Amino acid sequence: MPTADVGTKAPGVYGLYDMAGNSWEWTADWYSPSFKVCGDACRGKNPKGPCGGKGSCPGYSKKVLKSGSWWWPASYARGSKRRAHIPENFPEYHHFGFRCAKDADN
Repeated sequence: MPTADVGTKAPGVYGLYDMAGNSWEWTADWYSPSFKVCGDACRGKNPKGPCGGKGSCPGYSKKVLKSGSWWWPASYARGSKRRAHIPENFPEYHHFGFRCAKDADN
């Protein structure tokens, strides 16, 4: 996949640059194969995943990665793209990153 220098593409609708496709973004969320299991109880809620996003979660070993990376096909370079990954799998980290985030006030 061809790469581009940071900040050379147009910003998105919120005026932010380079929000997808540079690196898979680690999240604090535990991965569950189906969000549908929660049903209507999850509608409109921040999806912290099983165990409320706590540091350890019995029965779960994978965290959510989002937004694709330069290492993957261009079709993965979108904010809604998700995949599961085992945090201890260090050799694959060359195309992983993270973003600092803050809860929004209501």
